Amino acid sequence: MNADYESAVAKLREMLSALDPADPTLVAKERVLGRYGLMFRPEGVQRITAEEFVSFLRFENNQHWGGLHRMASNLTADMEALRRGLALLVDEGQPLAPRFAQALQSVRGLGPGIASAILLVAYPDRYGVWNGRSEVALKRLGVWPAAPRGASKGQIYERVNGVIVRLRDSLGTDLWTLDLLFSLLTESDEGLPVIEPEDAEWFTRFLSTPEYARRERDYKVAVHLLVSALLSKASLDAPSFPDLLARFFRGELEPEELGLDEGTAAEVRRRLDNSGLDLLGAIANLTGGRWGLPHFTWIPRAVDTGLGEELRSAFRALVAEDPSLSERVDRFREEMEQIQVHLRDGGGFEPGWKVRQPSLQFVGLILGAYDPKQYTFYHAGSLQRGLEELGVRWPSAGGGRRYAEVCSLVQNTLQALSERGVPARDMIDAQSFLYLLTGREPHPNGGRPSSERLAKALLWPPERAKRLLNTASRGKPLLFSGPPGTGKTFVARKLAEALAVDEEHIEVVQFHPTYGYEDFMEGIRPRIGEGGGVRYEIVPGALKALCQEATADPEAQFVLIIDEINRANLPRVLGEVLYCVEYRGKDGAIRLPYSGEEFWIPEKLLIVGTMNTADRSIAIVDAALRRRFLEIRFDPDPELLRRWWERQGDAVTGEKAARKLVALNDALRVLLDAHRLVGHTYLMDRRIAQEGFEPVWEWQLCPVLAEHLYARPDEVERLREVFLNA
Repeated sequence: MNADYESAVAKLREMLSALDPADPTLVAKERVLGRYGLMFRPEGVQRITAEEFVSFLRFENNQHWGGLHRMASNLTADMEALRRGLALLVDEGQPLAPRFAQALQSVRGLGPGIASAILLVAYPDRYGVWNGRSEVALKRLGVWPAAPRGASKGQIYERVNGVIVRLRDSLGTDLWTLDLLFSLLTESDEGLPVIEPEDAEWFTRFLSTPEYARRERDYKVAVHLLVSALLSKASLDAPSFPDLLARFFRGELEPEELGLDEGTAAEVRRRLDNSGLDLLGAIANLTGGRWGLPHFTWIPRAVDTGLGEELRSAFRALVAEDPSLSERVDRFREEMEQIQVHLRDGGGFEPGWKVRQPSLQFVGLILGAYDPKQYTFYHAGSLQRGLEELGVRWPSAGGGRRYAEVCSLVQNTLQALSERGVPARDMIDAQSFLYLLTGREPHPNGGRPSSERLAKALLWPPERAKRLLNTASRGKPLLFSGPPGTGKTFVARKLAEALAVDEEHIEVVQFHPTYGYEDFMEGIRPRIGEGGGVRYEIVPGALKALCQEATADPEAQFVLIIDEINRANLPRVLGEVLYCVEYRGKDGAIRLPYSGEEFWIPEKLLIVGTMNTADRSIAIVDAALRRRFLEIRFDPDPELLRRWWERQGDAVTGEKAARKLVALNDALRVLLDAHRLVGHTYLMDRRIAQEGFEPVWEWQLCPVLAEHLYARPDEVERLREVFLNA
């Protein structure tokens, strides 16, 4: 082990030197040890209450270990047994191996991860943590200790702790920090989840229960049996395919119509009945949301209006074996969007229908049901939280690439479950495992948005990106203000992508002078009835619709971007909603005037407005609005401009561009004011390297400055000379 040990020390020392002293886990160390250390000493465990114990299990309190709380109900079911087990665990008058093993055996739900975390908190200089992460880290480092066959968990922990303490001494650090290094080491994996033994044991038990079949598996298997037959070669080739597809999305398809035998047809019905769902309810549950459910209405209409062959072609290509999965998904979404255009242009759309590209959740319904050995159902929020709780980062790619990468991650989860001895059968079980990990606290590291990734996307220093993320986490709306071309909308979009799991959790609206309350909140719209008569419906606007989505998925982060917020008549558009902006959640609920419904803005919905300070309409952005937003100023950034050109491999042009930007803005500050400067994005155009700066002036800068300097053409010409000669 000596060579491996020295290599392990070197690797950990490198990580230790790069560790951010401001890491939340490090900052929380003394607070956590101070709060829980005495509670877990022999004199404290005799009086411990269920509330005190559960509080330690929560990540928000221990700031180090995610997922411990999942065992809370089992651990606290018999408090006397828990107190006895804890008293045995922390009694240093007894040898470590037997007391550790006996404590685990005496308390239901107590595993090595929780037991060793308690020991670390009680005696922070003597015990390290043995959980899934530290086990993977030690094995990767080549220092996992061998144990004799049949060794108890206490004997294994004694050996593991010996290695951890030795590493601590070699590094000159403490056991709390070393455990953080283990977490960071496993977090850097390429998509390999770390499943705790306790989670594996819990899921193994749950898999065989009637509750699991009812809640998680039966309705998905029922949909699989139907879709795998619907998209079989025989069905796709049959003249009846379009009609069968339409009946499927209406929820009317019977198993016998697909040629399923009597036993399989009975199984479909039994599984749906057991789940308490009909077919429409089952598929709606798998593809819900504003980018999923609308397809249930237009697809049957497309079949009725003669577009069945186009649909056959799109679905056939989606389930083909090539090209790659990501290409097939992207092509399917594009083709389905085009079919909607044909339907709309042919007069097949109802009032209020919109052309919508199918969501990845809709794609996941089709592919996950078609072959759950290869593909996963897709609920981005639940999958992301489950994967991040296992230390796996959510893919940054979009579209088909994201779905393909998520399928790989769920497949890895299935493999990891198998290696832990969990009898998971397919990706239905794997994604159900991930879903069941969600709705709880985030993982201590994986759950934080990556400031490094955001900084890279924005070409910002990491500290600036970190400050933006911290500001966004304060629960108040953001207002990005600055001259045109300073990247306000681009940064808003990248921030939204860093916080939200996918595009389905992001809404972008652009305010303009005719934008009204009916567009933003709710309005009364006419609808043509079946007999040709007119009826009126209350239709949700952009904010209300997104709030409904966020309320239905309360753990997921949603982002609303309001571009050019100052361009609308804000008192008319926002009305009483300003109150909800300031007081989030149900405490800030109001009653809407048209529907009479109670409305509030969920706490997990971030609003980001952008405002062009060169626009005269900023005068209407009054103090009542501004005090409810955290305003972030965006100025022309010559350094960012240089970095952008360096990334293009042309630092020389970047230096020229930065010099011209500074010269022009220096002149504008004297001539106008700091609100009417020129932003750096005007000069982030690769064509400048070939065409020079004259076209940028003529086509982009001159029109803007001529408006600012109306009836002063001589000043505009002087600015031209300043810009081009700098």
